[in-house]
Amino acid sequence: MIPILRNPVGYGLYPFEEKKQHHSRNFLEFLLYYICEAGVRAEYGAEQWDKIYPFLRSNNYNLIDMIENVEGVQPGKKETYRQLHTFLIENHLDYKMLNINHIDTLVENVKGIGAGAKAFLEQIFAEDHGRNSVEYTDIGFIKGFCKIYGYDYKTQKPTKKQICDQISKWGECKGIGSKMCRQVYQSGA
Repeated sequence: MIPILRNPVGYGLYPFEEKKQHHSRNFLEFLLYYICEAGVRAEYGAEQWDKIYPFLRSNNYNLIDMIENVEGVQPGKKETYRQLHTFLIENHLDYKMLNINHIDTLVENVKGIGAGAKAFLEQIFAEDHGRNSVEYTDIGFIKGFCKIYGYDYKTQKPTKKQICDQISKWGECKGIGSKMCRQVYQSGA
């Protein structure tokens, strides 16, 4: 997972590598980065992030102002940002206070934040680095899973149950299997 995240978000950089301006800086930024990338081509997600992060940083992370002022934010993602904003207000949180301990409540209360976001954030912020977290809803994971287990992604995509049944056999290090599936997909093996 670390090699996958080094360039886009700056997670797992070597000590001699500098953080770049677009790298995520806190839990909220990592969450918003994930939302930008979810369900879209990686290039499009990166374009969205490049529009969003400068605005957020210069406007004290005001999500409502971002929705109203940043062009090209998809309608479904606008609703996720609205609900996230409401969650922060209702729970008296700001971007500095939001952390991994809130992830289960976010998944329950904010449409658009689900199992994939939870696994992604746990791999970065949880004490065990998401040792048993699996991004089973991520398209890269599913495509890698298909290659490893002999499914054809276009004609014979595995069901969620089939994926979860296989994951249950991975034992105590499910996160490693998850990362392997993504690496297989990204390497084009």
